Amino acid sequence: MPWPRTLCWDADGPSRGRISDLWGRGTGVGMRYVVIGAGAVGGAVGGGGWPRPATRSCSWRAVRSTRHCGTGGLRLGTPEGARTHRLPVVDRPEALDLTADDVLVLAVKTQDSAAALDAWSVRPVAGGGTVGERLPLICAQNGVESERLALRRFCRVYGMCVWLPATFVRPGEVSAAGIDPVGREEQAAVRAGRIRFEPFDGSPRGGGSSWQSLSRGTGTIEADFLNGEIVLLGRLHGIPTPVNEVLRRTANAFARERREAGSMTVADLIALVDAEGP
Repeated sequence: MPWPRTLCWDADGPSRGRISDLWGRGTGVGMRYVVIGAGAVGGAVGGGGWPRPATRSCSWRAVRSTRHCGTGGLRLGTPEGARTHRLPVVDRPEALDLTADDVLVLAVKTQDSAAALDAWSVRPVAGGGTVGERLPLICAQNGVESERLALRRFCRVYGMCVWLPATFVRPGEVSAAGIDPVGREEQAAVRAGRIRFEPFDGSPRGGGSSWQSLSRGTGTIEADFLNGEIVLLGRLHGIPTPVNEVLRRTANAFARERREAGSMTVADLIALVDAEGP
C-alpha cells in the first residue's frame, strides 16, 4: 500500500519544555511533531498549527498532486478563509532522521494502523534505540483499537480526543469547520444555538470519516473498528449485537464494491437488521 501522507513540524514557545518535562523525554530544546496520515484530521491538525507550527513537511503524494495543479503545498480551508502552507516533502519513514525530541501523531484510518505502526516503530532514533522504544505516540483517530495496536509496538501511547469536523477535499487540500467557543457558565443557556455546522466557501460538509471513505471510493472503511468493536464486545460477553453486525457487514460491502454513500434507504437497512434476528 502507499505510505500514508506525513507532516512534521517543530514546536516553539513555552509549551515545548513543559511537555518534554511531563513525558520525561528528550532534551527539552525543541519538539517536532510528526503527523502520520495527512488526511482530513492530520491535515487540519498540521495546517492549523497544533500547538504552534514553525516548520512543516508534508507527504510526497499530497505535495506532488498539488504541484500538478500549479499551487503546491497543503491548502487548509476554515471559516476564516483558506491558507496554503508551502511544505517540504517526506515520502517514506526512511526519509526522516528522528531524534529524542520527536513526537509521533498517528492520524491514519484504523485499518491502516498496523502497517503504519510497523513501519515507524522500528526506525532508529539518534543516540540509540528505536522509535517504538523511545518516542511517544499520540493516536488521533476514530475508535479505541489503535491504542491497543500501538501498545504492542510502542512503550508510550496516548489517546487523543479529536472533536474536529474536517473533510478531505483532494490530495493536498482539507477543510475544517469550526464553532465559536462558549464559556462554561454560558453553555447551558446557549449551547443549542451555538453548536451547528456552518458551510463556508459554498462547500457544505457531506458527512463524517466513513462517509468520506465511501465518497472517495477508497475501497476500505473503519467499520470493523467502529461497529465491529461493539460486535466484538458482544461476542466476548455472549450478547447479540445484530444492528452493529449488519452495519459492519453492510459498510464493508459498500466500501469493497465502491457503492455510493447514501445509496441504501433507511427502510432497506432496517429490513436487513430485522432479517438478522436476535
